[in-house]
Amino acid sequence: MAGPSMQLFSATLRSAAIELYGVGGGSIPKEIMKQVPTHTLPLLFELAATGKLKMETEVVKLKNIETAWSKNIAGKRLVVIID
Repeated sequence: MAGPSMQLFSATLRSAAIELYGVGGGSIPKEIMKQVPTHTLPLLFELAATGKLKMETEVVKLKNIETAWSKNIAGKRLVVIID
C-alpha cells in the first residue's frame, strides 16, 4: 500500500495536465475486505464459469507491446503474453 502522503511540486501541476486516480485496500472498509476470499471471489468465479461475467480483452505478445500502447482498445483489458 502506498504511504499516507506524497510530494508534488507546484511547477509540475502548472506545466502538465496531471490526473490522479486511486483506489486501494485502505479505501475499502475492513468488514468488506474480510468477505473477499470467502464470498466475493467465489461469487466472481461462479459468474465467470457460468458465462454471466464477461470481460472483453485484447491479447498482445510482449514483443509487440510498443504497438499495443498506441492502439485504441477502449472498453477492453490489455492482456500481455510472453511468446
